[in-house]
Amino acid sequence: VPNSRSASAISSLMPQPYAGPVIPAIPALALAKLTANSHIPAMLERLMRRGKRSDTAPRKPPAAPPGCRVYAVGDIHGRRDLLEQAHRAIMDDARTGALLEKICIYIGDYVDRGADSAQVIDWLINQPPVPADAIINLMGNHEFMMLSALAGVDKEAPTHWLMNGGADSLLSWGISRTVPPTEWAARIPRPHLLFLRDLGISHPVGPYLFVH
Repeated sequence: VPNSRSASAISSLMPQPYAGPVIPAIPALALAKLTANSHIPAMLERLMRRGKRSDTAPRKPPAAPPGCRVYAVGDIHGRRDLLEQAHRAIMDDARTGALLEKICIYIGDYVDRGADSAQVIDWLINQPPVPADAIINLMGNHEFMMLSALAGVDKEAPTHWLMNGGADSLLSWGISRTVPPTEWAARIPRPHLLFLRDLGISHPVGPYLFVH
């Protein structure tokens, strides 16, 4: 969870209104988002109670709500080729449940390490070809590192991101490492920045809580 110093830097980025390529406001602090989602404390409490059970009776595994099928995709890390493979697998499986409600949840870490971070973001913005009734996009720690670096929440943020795969992401947007961090946000399409800004923290489906 970001500290008060990063919170101050984040709040200073609020567009009044958007008047250029400055990065839009980073999502609210992760802790604040978690607190705002009233379903999370109750789910965590149930999980704690389960962990304290002393009996050894077999437990029935949780299941998706009746009539619902959930597909969860995590840690794409700039690999559009693997994302397309996952989508083909989802489409093949979806044919076996034509009458079911289908939810596709992406659990974050779309960027870094692979060569296609920009292409992955663009693919997700333009609605991937999966037969889902709902598509949910959540934030991973790599998206948070990227936003922190673009916003300059502290002087270490750009270096920290570069050390964790950020250089590959920058290249996918045509940005070389010789470009100073203060210019990175201006060279990334605004729709991509807005997509990253608006990513959710968690999403509940029945007894499941999806979070990075």
